[in-house]
Amino acid sequence: MGDDKKLNEYVWKYAEQYTIKPWLKGYGNCIQDNPEYWNQPDVLLTDTTKATVEQAKQDPMAGWMGWEPSGMVDRIENLCRKYRVPSDARVLELGCGGGRQVFAWRAFSISRGLRLKLYGIDHAEGAIKVAQTRMPDVAFFCVGADDASRLNQIFTLGDFPVGFDIIYTLTCLQHNSAHKLRQIFQNVNWLLKEGGLFWLVNELTIDSEDYIGVHHPQVKMAPWVTDERGSHGTAAWWIGFIADNGFELLSYEKSSYVFRRI
Repeated sequence: MGDDKKLNEYVWKYAEQYTIKPWLKGYGNCIQDNPEYWNQPDVLLTDTTKATVEQAKQDPMAGWMGWEPSGMVDRIENLCRKYRVPSDARVLELGCGGGRQVFAWRAFSISRGLRLKLYGIDHAEGAIKVAQTRMPDVAFFCVGADDASRLNQIFTLGDFPVGFDIIYTLTCLQHNSAHKLRQIFQNVNWLLKEGGLFWLVNELTIDSEDYIGVHHPQVKMAPWVTDERGSHGTAAWWIGFIADNGFELLSYEKSSYVFRRI
């Protein structure tokens, strides 16, 4: 009985900071949903690009503070081998920022003699300018992943047909509220070909072992726990939300998820 009382106290204390609504239908926008937030110079130089166009012209890896693409290349290779990704796959990154992850995909494609067709989108104009400067041979577009009309102009009515083999996003979507995520996942669904892969990596998931102060037994009792914006939840929350938009989960490890469009 004593343990039950302690657990109940914990859950109520936890509920003051987080909500347990599955889809947060009533939640509105937040500041990070606005593209102008990401176009601020200080945000661009910290969260998105870590370089200016002038720096990128001098050194494609400027601003990456010693980052090497090798570790990311290994993860990409494991993904492509495990799911038998074709050598000429069409690959799109959501929230590409200054192009760091696209740079790794490009290095992987070149080093393995593949013919991957790479694309990146971001709603921060300054970030796209840096990415395009680093990799003139890659198609980058300044557009939000939630902007169905503009995406349709680019990838359906434009020169780039829909039907991506892989759409991926790393440490990006947790910065969008549930209000915006719903549209993003719907767009991912129609941009992918049937059976295409959606690879999502978040900085942290609430029930991750790395999430300080949150313990597995308590969180597992409330699998739909998410923060007040609906932008950061448990693994069950993310999986349920994405599956509800036409995907099946193929694998999950910590904060890395692979889905297939069904």
